[in-house]
Amino acid sequence: MRAANELGWGKIFAQVVDSATDQEVLVEWLTENLQRVDMSPKDKALNIARLIEHFGYSIRKVSDHLGLSESYVRGLYAVMKDGSVRLRNALNKKMAVTATQIAAKFKNKAVQNEFLDTFKKEKVKKQSQQRALVKAVPRGISDINASLAQIRRQLKDYRGLVDIAENRLDLLAPGLKKLKKDPKFVNKMKIYKIPFTWSGA
Repeated sequence: MRAANELGWGKIFAQVVDSATDQEVLVEWLTENLQRVDMSPKDKALNIARLIEHFGYSIRKVSDHLGLSESYVRGLYAVMKDGSVRLRNALNKKMAVTATQIAAKFKNKAVQNEFLDTFKKEKVKKQSQQRALVKAVPRGISDINASLAQIRRQLKDYRGLVDIAENRLDLLAPGLKKLKKDPKFVNKMKIYKIPFTWSGA
């Protein structure tokens, strides 16, 4: 109503619900927002934490009611409950899945921040690579510098392999295109029931 008044609106659509508890209002609002707008992972996490901490919902009940997977709900709640301020802020930077994985595995806030520093320093922007690095560090470690040094070396090797693979693909692509147009080759593939569905050809 305040927003409508500030905008100078004379009328608004409203549905009056009698005798709704604070819990029911919050759950209804959160459910509706999740269905209608692209709510940020951070906003989801804040409201999931409210349902759990203030209204006694279990992870499973939140999951069932909101139609989200239990692992996703558990991860978002872990970030709000055990995550550093920087990790919470990472929820809004297209790092939600990585942030939930870090919070679920490492309760030490210094370790959480070390991961964020490493991602920035090593320019690891893809979540798949970030998650691989998190997975590579042993659970419960308090000083990750030694592990990260090893991971940095592995990351360098991994990037080298990706570069080699991409170069080889550039060399192979013209040959594969020719093979796909060769009726003898295509027929042989069909005879031996070998699928040939390379999208680049």
